[in-house]
Amino acid sequence: MTNLRESPQRSFYLSLVNEKQALRKTKREEMLNKKRVIEESIQHTETKDQIRFNETYIEAALCEVQQPTTKNRIVDALFCLRNISPKPVMPSLMKLLDSSDENIVHDTLTVFINWSGTDSAFSKQIFTPTTLPIFVKLFDNSDEKIQSQIAWIVGNVSSEGGTYKQVCYNTFIVRLASLINHSLSITTVRVVVFSIVCLLISKPLLTIKKMESLLTLLVLVFDCADYQVCSDILGCFVICSEESDEEILTLCSQFFKDLFKGYLKCTTNLLSTKEMVLAKYFIKYVGNCLRMEEDMSLTKEIVELNFIKWMQDVAMYIQDPSVKKNCFWVIGNLCSTEYPCICSIINKKDLMNQVMLCINTEQDVNCKAMAILAFCNFFSVCDQDQFEKLCSKSLFFLTTNRILQERDPRTTKQALSGLYRMIRFMVINDIPFIEIIDTTGLYNSLHHLSETELDETSKQYVRMLMTCYEKYDTSDNLDEE
Repeated sequence: MTNLRESPQRSFYLSLVNEKQALRKTKREEMLNKKRVIEESIQHTETKDQIRFNETYIEAALCEVQQPTTKNRIVDALFCLRNISPKPVMPSLMKLLDSSDENIVHDTLTVFINWSGTDSAFSKQIFTPTTLPIFVKLFDNSDEKIQSQIAWIVGNVSSEGGTYKQVCYNTFIVRLASLINHSLSITTVRVVVFSIVCLLISKPLLTIKKMESLLTLLVLVFDCADYQVCSDILGCFVICSEESDEEILTLCSQFFKDLFKGYLKCTTNLLSTKEMVLAKYFIKYVGNCLRMEEDMSLTKEIVELNFIKWMQDVAMYIQDPSVKKNCFWVIGNLCSTEYPCICSIINKKDLMNQVMLCINTEQDVNCKAMAILAFCNFFSVCDQDQFEKLCSKSLFFLTTNRILQERDPRTTKQALSGLYRMIRFMVINDIPFIEIIDTTGLYNSLHHLSETELDETSKQYVRMLMTCYEKYDTSDNLDEE
């Protein structure tokens, strides 16, 4: 089997993938832009709205925070500050964190959470050399509810990246690890997972050793069967596995077995919208990890755990184009691993039929493009037995014709290569091919390509295919050679 990592097929495959990725916002940006705030469960009464937006109330709230009077007034003022910028009274807010009243501390932290989640400038002002010891002392001397709120702020501030992230990591990572390891509250686990994800995906990235310890923490809670936790963790693995660093990809792939077992343990209904999202993330993560695999350890686990069969079920039952696209991304990369008989394993699970059907019927452009890539990679490296199974089926020839009609120079060359390999197989084994070339429209496409400007390799394939066709175009010639 050809090593596609050093071949034109591999270059062509990755160049198209990179084009697709450049057209969309990265998952990292999407997640970091979704810093979280506390959703209010209180009723939106007229009185509450007045407190929020009436200028008099706003001024009163700011004054109350600066010069506190009674508990009730402070709580009302903090409620008001959830919706107006607390920057003018930041020092006063810090003083309220030292209050002996837990409700006041809780409401003050809520203000910090909401504004660190919506205002980047505010977020960058929270952990300063002066204020950081206050948060550390509060974390170390409070119950889980308060610790969870501080963890939430850590996640929002970490999203800023750079030195802000470094301060959060150095100060809170041991505390976050202890919190997630001992907590029995799913709410706390959600918050800490969010914070750890922000530490992992914000730039600059942590060292490999630090990333490994944080990813290990995430995997330990992955089987909790909570959608938000699972979604955040898989989203994090998708982002990390999109890096071009081989060490990071190798690190991410090491967690495949535990993640897959945890995934199967906590999911029950592939047709549900939430589980469809999880499946999409999981498959994307696996495809990403396969990009630069050298030792085939991940591919071996994929085969041993019957992941390909599971993926075939996903592609069949979930008709969402983005899910199918990720399945085809995995197939294309699996064909590049040089794992023994991998193409046979893929075809045995009927996945190539789904790939070919997609190319011929799918309306989603991105899904179809990824299916074409998988098709081309498969037929660039597959063994003779795969041609034997497909040579009598018109679907292969219809699909090849559809790709040639796309007129993309890169996929054209790969499709011609696969077609040439198929025709050679049929000639050597005395299998008639003229009729299927005619009825599927391939002859017309080849004739048109012969009159089109192509690269030298594609021209050569077209000439050889046309010569072969003309040689066997009559019944008298079928027994020649």
